[in-house]
Amino acid sequence: MQSQTTMNLHKLLVVLVLLFIISVNDSFGQGNLILLQKRLVFSANDKDDMQIVDFGNIGKEAAEYEVSLINLRMTTQGGFETITVPDSGQYFADKNIRFFPRRIVIAPSGSQTMKVQLYDAENLAPGEYRSHLYFRARNDAGVSEKETIAGTAPANGTTPASETTPAEEKKPATDVSISIRTEFGIAIPVIIRKGESTTVVSLTNLNLVQKEGATPQLQFTIERSGNFSSYGHINVTHVSPDGVETPVGGVMGVAVYTPLQARNCLLNLDISGSTSNSGNTQNTSDTQISDGLKNSSGSQTSGTSQSSTGTQTSSTHKISSSTMLSGGYLKVEYVQPKEEGGAVLANAQIQL
Repeated sequence: MQSQTTMNLHKLLVVLVLLFIISVNDSFGQGNLILLQKRLVFSANDKDDMQIVDFGNIGKEAAEYEVSLINLRMTTQGGFETITVPDSGQYFADKNIRFFPRRIVIAPSGSQTMKVQLYDAENLAPGEYRSHLYFRARNDAGVSEKETIAGTAPANGTTPASETTPAEEKKPATDVSISIRTEFGIAIPVIIRKGESTTVVSLTNLNLVQKEGATPQLQFTIERSGNFSSYGHINVTHVSPDGVETPVGGVMGVAVYTPLQARNCLLNLDISGSTSNSGNTQNTSDTQISDGLKNSSGSQTSGTSQSSTGTQTSSTHKISSSTMLSGGYLKVEYVQPKEEGGAVLANAQIQL
């Protein structure tokens, strides 16, 4: 009885947290699926360690998802590519991770949990191992419809066999019935680490792009070396000649995964002094993959990839485009999440 009560309280807490996240636009989701966790990190020394993934359905209908482990490569622009063979210096975690359940059905406005467990990892060689938990919506949970296009036909002049009925076989092919399906999915990284970190990160190639009538943008590169991936938040601050600091941009949850050594970024700046960031997702077709980079207005930028939480609010001090051009400098920091220590991983400046 006590165990059931504890479980019910946990579910209630998950629902309340999901409602709070939605209210501040701080969520990682695709379609109606919302995940509370953006990444899972295990230490290979913690034998049979287990972590919980909490997710919910914000839709008005039940949602069904299949869960699997996939392997991805991060590109220099922050995108992702599915691979089956690891690149040089890359190691997969899928052989040492198990999870349950593998199929989930979530009631409308409901929540559910998944257990993800580390196993047989004690004998792994030092380094970082990464795979991604992939939540794929079932066909009936996505969008499915048939569309008729008049006056078109396949090259062979007949309708596809699957679309042909006996009564239609003698008719000329003037219409083609096409089945259109959109499948949605979310992938979050599952990382196993063995040994001490030797990772070093730096911010390079800073360049401010300002065009008449366009939003100012900051280009920069995150360079990484060492045995582990880097993960943190980007904060951009304008420092005036008299020392007044104003937040003008930022994004949370930016990663550079092994074995990638440099990731190019492009971030929109908010020179009104009212920067707000929530969420950061890499959108590869219809799959969202944590972790990544969104710009300060919440729209996808080029050279991006996924997942953030939290909201940043600037001071009341305002700056104009002319002020940015005429003096001061931009301070850029790459900072660990608070729950991981909050250390500054790298910082750089660009004079204006």
